[in-house]
Amino acid sequence: MVSVGQHHLLSAMVLHLRYPNAHTHWFSSLMLHLFLEVRSAQFREIMTKVLLERFLVHRPHPWGALVTFIELLRNSKYDFWNQEFIHVAPEVTALLENVRTVATVAPDFELIPLSRLHDSLYSRRSFCYRPRYL
Repeated sequence: MVSVGQHHLLSAMVLHLRYPNAHTHWFSSLMLHLFLEVRSAQFREIMTKVLLERFLVHRPHPWGALVTFIELLRNSKYDFWNQEFIHVAPEVTALLENVRTVATVAPDFELIPLSRLHDSLYSRRSFCYRPRYL
């Protein structure tokens, strides 16, 4: 598939990375699986570009896209930081380093693995957290 087709396909997939549900879990898992299994550096670069495009716009950022991108940055099995396209331009490297520090510095922000979230969405026990009023 040519790069324009890959860009359109991945853009359509990223549009489905929204709020926590089974649909988002499936598309997030698919994108992470494709990043891992497709050996084309061009495909990985396009996927990174499509995900980054979602965060260069004003907030709010879609929850699913955020979780997918942070998983890609944090998990060493994806070997993200050793990709060639990361180090081509210093601006790209600086931008991704900034995203990585923001994603890893927040001490009270814990990412719940999507598989655990999916299990909790469909378990018989569900908990509702309500804010306390003073």
